Amino acid sequence: MELFRRFLAEAATEAAGEQTGSLDSMEGMMQILLLVLLFGAGIYALYSAIRLHREQMLFPNKFLYPGDCKPEDCADVGGFIDFILPRALLLGASMLVMGVALALNTYVFLLDALWIDIAMLVLPFGVFLWYIIAQRKAAKRFW
Repeated sequence: MELFRRFLAEAATEAAGEQTGSLDSMEGMMQILLLVLLFGAGIYALYSAIRLHREQMLFPNKFLYPGDCKPEDCADVGGFIDFILPRALLLGASMLVMGVALALNTYVFLLDALWIDIAMLVLPFGVFLWYIIAQRKAAKRFW
């Protein structure tokens, strides 16, 4: 009977250790996913803004235009470019800055504060929300 109790205690200890390890690996996966999202969105937004600035014409792009608004239906192309260009640049730059900050915090400084973790989730969401609101204003003004 004592041997059985000892076996159960060891199994419970190992299971608790595996559970903690899986939570750590899940947090690491979430950090990597957030980094990919921030860098991917930042690079694509900057690419879109630079291409828009160079060509000075609308091209197929899922990032620049409001939902259900086709580039060929735009009433004022020049006005839309002037409106969305600085916002797209700001979106791209802020996503890249937040990605660098997250990478530094995760892999270099290793600051373990709750407010930093919350800020790394809330700030990108807030910037995306601001950009979506700007796109809706653009839809009302230019389509």
